[in-house]
Amino acid sequence: MAAKTPLYTPDISLAEYQRRLEDYRISIDQNKYDVILNFINDLLDLEDNVKYKNLRNIRLNISNLENKKEHITDTVLKYQEELENTFNITVNPDKKNIKYALYILSKILKVLDYKMIKMKEYYLIKN
Repeated sequence: MAAKTPLYTPDISLAEYQRRLEDYRISIDQNKYDVILNFINDLLDLEDNVKYKNLRNIRLNISNLENKKEHITDTVLKYQEELENTFNITVNPDKKNIKYALYILSKILKVLDYKMIKMKEYYLIKN
């Protein structure tokens, strides 16, 4: 659940209000970060003990996903509403391929100034 926007009241200083606003901005970005990380971990179908804990230098090996069309579709459907609400994008659940899932991922990564770099056999996520 996202934090509520802090309201300014006369009983707090402007500096205190600015600190609360900054904390709010950080919590919003943290929520987006967590949604992206969860989406990637679910998309890659990782076990709990090997899930990524941050976005730095994630390698998305596409060949591992080529035969998991149903899993990719299920993951996109699972996250559809959350991705649309969190990132203000439209997700088409009828698209059932890895390229579309990667397109969505690249779009939401841009929100936090991350990008996917295509290497020979995988994609690398960088900040």
